[in-house]
Amino acid sequence: MLKTLTNLIGVCGDEKDVREFIKQSLSGKVDQMDVDPLGSLITYQNGNTQHPKVMIVAHMDEVGFIVTAIRKDGTISFTPSGGVHEQVLSSKTVKIGPNRIPGIVRMEDSFENSYIDIGTTTADETSQLVAVGDYIAFDTQYGPLYGTSVKAKALDDRAGCCVLASVLQKKWDLPLYGVFSSQEEVGERGALSASYRVKPQIGIVLEGTVCSDLPTVEPYRHSTTLGNGPAISIADNTSCFDVQLSEKLCSLAEENGIPWQRRRIMGGGNDGGVVHIAGEGARCATVSVPCRYIHSSVSVANLEDLRHTIALIATFLEYVEKGGLD
Repeated sequence: MLKTLTNLIGVCGDEKDVREFIKQSLSGKVDQMDVDPLGSLITYQNGNTQHPKVMIVAHMDEVGFIVTAIRKDGTISFTPSGGVHEQVLSSKTVKIGPNRIPGIVRMEDSFENSYIDIGTTTADETSQLVAVGDYIAFDTQYGPLYGTSVKAKALDDRAGCCVLASVLQKKWDLPLYGVFSSQEEVGERGALSASYRVKPQIGIVLEGTVCSDLPTVEPYRHSTTLGNGPAISIADNTSCFDVQLSEKLCSLAEENGIPWQRRRIMGGGNDGGVVHIAGEGARCATVSVPCRYIHSSVSVANLEDLRHTIALIATFLEYVEKGGLD
């Protein structure tokens, strides 16, 4: 599933291909499923209402770009959709618009002076293929690396989508909402509207988070480590996560032999920033799959981390089913 999810294109605001694949994978597995006005896919399993209402969120969108102008020489001006690291862009291949027109990024000193080359030489030629407002995605295919490591674009947050879709293959006996949110990378918008609709008591956010276990980074500064299991957050720029809920996730991992780690930086943010304060608020925690080089054309993840994240979320839901949070 992760291969298909990451190969699909779903730049912020244009998540439909990802959403349709997830809908197909969950057909017959949930009691209700619909798409809200912002494009989030909201699923529901109608279980024992004596247990708290749980909402698990993973965002479908990936960072990318939008076409802003077509120049006289046929090259394309563009602007980011989400936070993209400029230093990794030059000479990267991309796909543009609904027809997935291939192009090459030429990065200069700023986005204003940069452009995409699709091989045309006039504005008329380009205009037959591309329009202002078209979305642009990185053209990177999923593939294996050494051992259980893989490379792909959009692991933030198709890794989380894969975890959530996998967990929802089982019928759970609690009121469980699985939300595949839109537009997280441009302000957590889909999760906000979904939270007002669902009104969860418990929110669990699934992410593909930064992993800085790199040769140039001292070990004490590693935010997460590839292969050490799901990362449980303490806080970030948008949330101070519920202490008891986060500690319960840690203890469940320990008791069940599931490798886990702390996310050891306080920066960044995710859908938890809106889930915990929407409406009357909700107890919230974030569980993440470590991913190197996020917000670039290609990231690296470990399939064992993904498997252990699925196991931890399933173990947590079993705990809720047994009345652990009643």
